Amino acid sequence: KLSDFGSQVIIVAGKGYLTPTLSIFGKGGSSSCSTTLLVSPLPTCTLTSKPYMVTTGEKTTLTWASQNATYATWQQASSANVLGLSLDKLPVSGSQSIVVGGGKGNQTPTLLVYSSTGVGTCNTSVSIE
Repeated sequence: KLSDFGSQVIIVAGKGYLTPTLSIFGKGGSSSCSTTLLVSPLPTCTLTSKPYMVTTGEKTTLTWASQNATYATWQQASSANVLGLSLDKLPVSGSQSIVVGGGKGNQTPTLLVYSSTGVGTCNTSVSIE
């Protein structure tokens, strides 16, 4: 039961069209109204590095694909700066080959994919020996 005035938040899953209906009952009878909402899923992505293990000066290729995204970027707080990745907008799928600079250990670049409904993330590891 809702009050005479107000709003209600609904959480939906899936995708497609949703038509919620509000029914109003009173002493003089009843009435109803509805609206149609287009439910769009959040963007998702996958990211791989090949080869996974490299030494300083060797090349690795980061390859990504996404669904329901309009563009992508590397997360600035991730290993993007260490690996020298472009911080410009990226296509929703693609690859970027990089020559690994100095340092040892694992680097974890994170890709952000954007749409009008939100942001998705994915990451991979590059092991520098």
